[in-house]
Amino acid sequence: MPILHTIYLLLLAVTLAGVTLASLLGFLGRLWWIFDLFSHFRLQYAVLSLICTLGFLLGGEPVGFFISFGFGLLNLALLYPLYRRKSTRPQSATTYRILSANILGSNADYAQIAQMLDQEKPDIALIVEYDHHHDQGLKQVVAEFPYYFLIPRQDNYGLALLSRLPLASTEAVMLNDDQIPVLVARVEIQGCPVTIIGSHPPPPKRKWMSSMRDRQMLALAHLAAQQSGEVILLGDFNATPWSYSYRDLLQQSKLLDSRIGFGVQATWPAHFPLLKVPIDQILHSAGISITSLSTGCACGSDHHPLIAEFCLQPNIFLREKNKN
Repeated sequence: MPILHTIYLLLLAVTLAGVTLASLLGFLGRLWWIFDLFSHFRLQYAVLSLICTLGFLLGGEPVGFFISFGFGLLNLALLYPLYRRKSTRPQSATTYRILSANILGSNADYAQIAQMLDQEKPDIALIVEYDHHHDQGLKQVVAEFPYYFLIPRQDNYGLALLSRLPLASTEAVMLNDDQIPVLVARVEIQGCPVTIIGSHPPPPKRKWMSSMRDRQMLALAHLAAQQSGEVILLGDFNATPWSYSYRDLLQQSKLLDSRIGFGVQATWPAHFPLLKVPIDQILHSAGISITSLSTGCACGSDHHPLIAEFCLQPNIFLREKNKN
């Protein structure tokens, strides 16, 4: 059976070579926008590397074993922060639910969208890719929320905010010349001012679109950093936690990733489970504690909604501000 064994090892080697190359290219996104596309699949790289590790072990090939094991550990190290449990969690506090859902601009399955919102029962919901036809199709759904702010558009950059909490103010702002609206709303929760920022940076399908995404992310970071009180920034960012653009956003905004302690929670593409990556995000300031995070039904979209439960810890926020 030496021929079969050789073919077996060759298939493993080709798979490992592809995973190794893709893993390394994912670190070079600043050099070329296409390289950044390889940064998003760290979970898939880790799984494939560990499969190769087992395969080389069974095939008696030590070199392949150590290489695949090394790249498996590399990608697991990048995944680890998302699974690291938080050191402190509130003992007892009032919790609120916030949802971010890209419903797909062409999606006319209004009943599924309504069912999703009814099942999840968010206190605050950001709807991404809110089109003009959704104004009519979701009129009854919107009316079930006492407060809302709608920015319908036909270019997949429409947004809608639905809230059971009173909205102190709402506005649509353009952060740069790209004319992509950002939704900014302010609420007061238990006496604390909270700014809700919703956005949908462009997908990096071309070089110019990747540049637009990066400009939008940078502008969002500056906007979030300028706010007083608590901040929640959410939406479809078209970037995962391993993209340089996303890391820059976290660093410059000083916001926290809601996924920390809750895992990858992949949201897109909904219909291809093996390729799913976490591009829908909910970020928050230090005075907000995330108590749970999950994904919901895709409701006719190519995205799963991301749902977080949170409570306020204003004392932590104030201590962080004083440190700075």
